[in-house]
Amino acid sequence: MNDIVSYITRDVIEAIGQEVDNQVFNGNQFTGLFDAITTNVVTMSGGISTITAAKIYEAIYKLHAIHRRGAKFYLPKEIQPYIQVLTTGTAGTPLVSYLYGTPAQALAGYPVEEVAAISGTDSTAAGYCCFGSLQNYAMAIRMLPTGIEMNPYDGTSFKQNQVMFRYYCRLAGAPIFESMFAQIKSA
Repeated sequence: MNDIVSYITRDVIEAIGQEVDNQVFNGNQFTGLFDAITTNVVTMSGGISTITAAKIYEAIYKLHAIHRRGAKFYLPKEIQPYIQVLTTGTAGTPLVSYLYGTPAQALAGYPVEEVAAISGTDSTAAGYCCFGSLQNYAMAIRMLPTGIEMNPYDGTSFKQNQVMFRYYCRLAGAPIFESMFAQIKSA
């Protein structure tokens, strides 16, 4: 019985975490970072493949030094092949630190976090990369009831080895100050 409880708990928490990631970056119920960041924006000349080391450094230096403490790059997996070949310029020093065969671990000395909620598909004015510290993003649980509703799908019967439920939790989120983040986006 304990294994079933831990399995369900893990899956519920993972699903909540994925939705919170989606809301933090893309917004809908929250104020998403890509919508909120309007001051510190670095625009690439084209799509995701046109990212350059200069654009990475431009995003870094858009932030005040105190806001760069604890900052990370939040990237989609689709950008990995393009950033792994970037160099710092004439010296040819790699801009990316990574273990062979793994995604980037650091970019220009800052940690890299791969986020599934960020879309890596080329589209006009799409945000591809966020730079900053999520410690500067405020989240709150709204003071409304939280609960689980079993089989909320009217007319749908339970199936073998499947539990259907809907979890209600009222969360809100927004950047504390928009200037504590930078984004790199397409033209």
